[in-house]
Amino acid sequence: MPALIATFALGLLAACFAAYLQHRYWRHRHYEETWAREFKEVCQIIDSISAGIDRRLVAQGRFALEIKRPKDLDGAFTEHVDSVEAWMRNFNANRSKIYLYFGAYIAYQFEYGLHESIRRSSSIIGRSYRYKTRGLKLSHAHENEFRNIDTNLREARNVAYKFLKQLNRCVSEIKFGSIQHFNSVDSPDLSKVSRIYLMRRLLGLER
Repeated sequence: MPALIATFALGLLAACFAAYLQHRYWRHRHYEETWAREFKEVCQIIDSISAGIDRRLVAQGRFALEIKRPKDLDGAFTEHVDSVEAWMRNFNANRSKIYLYFGAYIAYQFEYGLHESIRRSSSIIGRSYRYKTRGLKLSHAHENEFRNIDTNLREARNVAYKFLKQLNRCVSEIKFGSIQHFNSVDSPDLSKVSRIYLMRRLLGLER
């Protein structure tokens, strides 16, 4: 009888251990699949935003130069309009994705920092173009703004550089999407925090 109980206990222990290993394997596989999917998606978001920034700023720089020294003003105008349309066509989608993967604060920076700095330059250049093609004279303040457009564009590039650097840092530190909540004590979803991780934290083996 004792041998039977011992055998049953060992079998139960083995079954529990097998279930534990299976659960660990599932968690690890789920983590790896989520990480791969979200990493690919955030890289695509960053590439899309980076390409849009480059296109807009290059078009703005060329458009401003053509207004000052016309050679192909119509072509520069068309290039500028196309870049604005492409940017705005993707704007809401990019903002939503940034909010989803990087949070409200970075989404706010995207709209009111990056986007606003690019829009400001575009507004100055567009106003100068309209006045020039209509034979009108800019006010002194607006003329000074356009005269300093290169400085304005450099500031927009600097804002863009810092914003993209911030996104890349979030990716390198795995601070994006749901993956950032795996084994994090700050996670709003405790199902993503393993018991072993919590025990290791209590023992000082994890940060």
